[in-house]
Amino acid sequence: IYQCDWSSDVCSSDLAADRQLGQLKRLTALRGPWRPGSSSDVESFADNVCMVLEVPTAAAWVVQRDASTATSAAFAAAGMTADPREWSGIGSALLQAARSGGSAGIESILPVGDVHGAIVAASPTPSGNADVVLLAANGDLNDADAEVLGLLADRCADSVDIRVDLLNAAAQVGRLQESQERLDLVLRGTNDGWWDWDLRTGKCIVSARWLEMLDYEPSSIVRDDFWHEDIHDDDRLAFGWSLERALTGEGPSRSEEHTSEL
Repeated sequence: IYQCDWSSDVCSSDLAADRQLGQLKRLTALRGPWRPGSSSDVESFADNVCMVLEVPTAAAWVVQRDASTATSAAFAAAGMTADPREWSGIGSALLQAARSGGSAGIESILPVGDVHGAIVAASPTPSGNADVVLLAANGDLNDADAEVLGLLADRCADSVDIRVDLLNAAAQVGRLQESQERLDLVLRGTNDGWWDWDLRTGKCIVSARWLEMLDYEPSSIVRDDFWHEDIHDDDRLAFGWSLERALTGEGPSRSEEHTSEL
């Protein structure tokens, strides 16, 4: 409840400050720029514009950069029926408008429809490979709203690179798994034993065939103090010296025979 003892301008200022505070709280409360149920990142961006700014209509673009040109790669809208063929291609024009001075004159860029009072904000991704463009409309929007929209654009732009990194990491894991599977098939076919020795921790993972060749139990695939425990006491000092030279890169690769404790 607001009791205005001063001018109406003071009351309006208080209301505007409370409105922006609410927007900032909703922005801060976002766990991430993606919303459950959204089919894509850009759809989440549009949904979040409506939620954070409390507007009925929003749109979002992720504009990929290609050398000196920019072409829209993704588009989504919330709260309106938008023909993607008309709307997806204006992301670059809105990006240039946002860079040039904000939201002035952007409605001349928009397709004919029921969108009015629109504001726009844009932010580059940290990698510089793309820009996120956000549009809010059909509300009583002002410069304070545009400021919050810009903060949301920054956050969405950061998330684009995060999602790309996650996808790249997942793809890399998949490729490593495929490589490991192929290597296992080759080693099984050649009947060779193999090991993977982490020199930092001393831990070593060995194959079942390696254990079989040395008459170890198949369960002991992770070993500590690799090789040292299997070298005869009389050869252990010489083996340690040879191993140290090999690990420090002194001289060519070495091939030696030592007596085992087995």
